[in-house]
Amino acid sequence: MATVGRGADQYTVRFPDGLRDRVKEAAEANGRSMNAEIVQVLLDHYLSGIDDLPPEMKKRVEDGESPLKVWRVHKGLSLLDLSVATGIDPANIKKIEETKRFGSVATLQAISEALGVSIDALI
Repeated sequence: MATVGRGADQYTVRFPDGLRDRVKEAAEANGRSMNAEIVQVLLDHYLSGIDDLPPEMKKRVEDGESPLKVWRVHKGLSLLDLSVATGIDPANIKKIEETKRFGSVATLQAISEALGVSIDALI
C-alpha cells in the first residue's frame, strides 16, 4: 500500500457536482480521511489489472485469450451470471469476449463493476 505524507505530490482537485459528498461518505464509511479515500480509490483503479491474476490466468491473457473472459472465468461467473449482474445480453458479452464487437464505455463500466476490476484490466 502506498503512503501519502511529507514529500508526496500535492494537487488541487475540482469535483463535479455531488462527487465531493460521495467521497466524504465513502471516507467516513471506511474510516479514512477524504485524501486517503481518494488515494485508495486511485490505487485500487490503477493497480487492478492483469498483474492481479494468478500466474496461470495471466498466461492465458498473454497467450491471446480475451482478458474479459479470463477475468469472468477467474471470478467463477458464467456468461449468464455476468449477464444477470450487468443487465447485458449474454450474446453481447460473448461477442465482446470473442472480439467480434467492441463494448461501449457504459457496457465495459457495467462489466468492470460486476467483476470488481478496472476497465483497463478488461481490454
